[in-house]
Amino acid sequence: MNDAIDGVNGGGPTSIGTYLSVLFPTGLFLIFLALPRQEWTKPDEPLPPGTLWASIVLAGGLGALLVHLPGLVLSLLPISTSIGHVGSVVMLLWFVFMCAVTLQRGSPFESDFIGSFIHGRTTESFQSWRPKEDMQRDVFLGVFIGWLSWLADPGLIAQGIGAALLNGGMGILIGTLMLMANVLIAGVAILVLRFIASWGGPFSNIFGRVGADTFARFMGLVLLPISLWATTNGVLTLMSIGVL
Repeated sequence: MNDAIDGVNGGGPTSIGTYLSVLFPTGLFLIFLALPRQEWTKPDEPLPPGTLWASIVLAGGLGALLVHLPGLVLSLLPISTSIGHVGSVVMLLWFVFMCAVTLQRGSPFESDFIGSFIHGRTTESFQSWRPKEDMQRDVFLGVFIGWLSWLADPGLIAQGIGAALLNGGMGILIGTLMLMANVLIAGVAILVLRFIASWGGPFSNIFGRVGADTFARFMGLVLLPISLWATTNGVLTLMSIGVL
């Protein structure tokens, strides 16, 4: 018990390794979305070493953070537990919405917006070298890694970082560093997906170019029933505890 109390400053018993653990085997289907759509080409102007990897990690990490952000905000607000449960169901409804939109148009609005925003803040040489669609796809992958990690551990950021921030003092510094670590590890998970997806060489490029939209819509189709089931379960939980 003493160890648990002492661990509050660090956010309690949560693990940022969750982002990597959900990849195998749960998130491996995302490999089809990570397939490259064109062969690697040398940029016209020299770019800093690791620019491509850094862009994938940043975009993917921010995509995952987007999913966990509402839970983090709720954990920082002075609200009752009942409202927190309602917030979880609202997030599940958001999950349903994202899956439905992905089924309809091939990607969520949120990932397209964030991907475009990040791409627009890069240098002109980078923009001309790496298409905006690839950046949007990195965010897209991060979003669904975020959902898988949230379903596996809803308190991954809400508890792991929120508790540290609420502790004040050094907790704010620790929470900020942990937030950055979550973005980094989630982004690394997307980078791993990109690596694995590229192992097919020219075949990866062909399938990625031809089936990018189809694979994305199929993922929406697969996850939509899961999101509906999770939402129904959340509503039933609210009814069982007397919130509804």
